[in-house]
Amino acid sequence: MKEPQFKAWHKDKKCWISICPQSGYGLNLDNGQIYYNGLNITERIDLFQFTGLRDNKGNKIYEGNIVRVTDRRHNGQDIHYIGVVKYITHSCWFAIEYRNLAGDIAYLNINILPTEIIGHICDNPELLEGEK
Repeated sequence: MKEPQFKAWHKDKKCWISICPQSGYGLNLDNGQIYYNGLNITERIDLFQFTGLRDNKGNKIYEGNIVRVTDRRHNGQDIHYIGVVKYITHSCWFAIEYRNLAGDIAYLNINILPTEIIGHICDNPELLEGEK
């Protein structure tokens, strides 16, 4: 079984950090705690798991990525959705959460449509302003 891959956002420093022994940051997969030089800093870090999928440009898709999805309809008309990649705990799968035309939260299966990463909720929350 492959070890899960994560991206880590430092909430105080507002930057991405590398979780590896060389950086001083470590993740205990047994308890989900994050440490910096032995100090537990879990509350200061947001973790985003790799979905195991890549976008149409080959970039790894992580939780929290803001993506543009193109749905090519049978009539040839493309419909574009912008949403956030989320892990749906009760279903144990990754999905794209977006606002449908009625303004309700809806979900798209991340596996079935061409997807392009356009940002991340930590770096580019403004990309979702028009979607709420």
